[in-house]
Amino acid sequence: MKNYRCWREAWEIGHIEEWPDNVKFINKDIIMAAEDLECLTYDAVALDMINPQAALPAVYRNLRHGGVCAVYVTNITQVTELLEGIRTCKLPFFCEKVLEVTHRNWLVTPARWNDGSKIQRVDPQQKQNEELLAQEQTIDEESEGVEDLFNSGELLSDYTKPYSSVPYVARPYSWQAGHTVFLVKLRKFNPINPDTALGSNCLSEDNTLPK
Repeated sequence: MKNYRCWREAWEIGHIEEWPDNVKFINKDIIMAAEDLECLTYDAVALDMINPQAALPAVYRNLRHGGVCAVYVTNITQVTELLEGIRTCKLPFFCEKVLEVTHRNWLVTPARWNDGSKIQRVDPQQKQNEELLAQEQTIDEESEGVEDLFNSGELLSDYTKPYSSVPYVARPYSWQAGHTVFLVKLRKFNPINPDTALGSNCLSEDNTLPK
């Protein structure tokens, strides 16, 4: 809620029109929040929990046909349990994608030789120096001291080396952390026979999966 309030304040600074009050917070177990969700219709659902298949019967009814349910889990076993829960309960969800999200650390540092000394960047060619000097001479030469600076070569030394004299290395680390997460994209479809879309053995009286 704090992040949302900060976002609203940032929106008001940069926009004339007011953002509609269309965000509602329900601080409940999603499996037990059927009454709070009953009057809502939504285009997408994001589930980040250990057993997301347990929440699908509670949220799928209010998801539009063609809507997407994104599920975040930490291991592939949870992915198989999710899909098996959908199959067993005959939920109207089609699994469009199972994506493994990896994290790759990068090394960005000045390039060095094997002895630890920094590698020096090659100076620009003389022709490039002359072109840059000609471009700088077209600026306001009536300003005080400009001609003296060009004659002394001080501006030339600044503008012929727009970067540091030390080149950089930018590449992934040779060793990487092995932790990954999985993103499963489900899409709700319109079943041919809605009465049999959800198996009766998967729901209890309060529209939740049996524990």
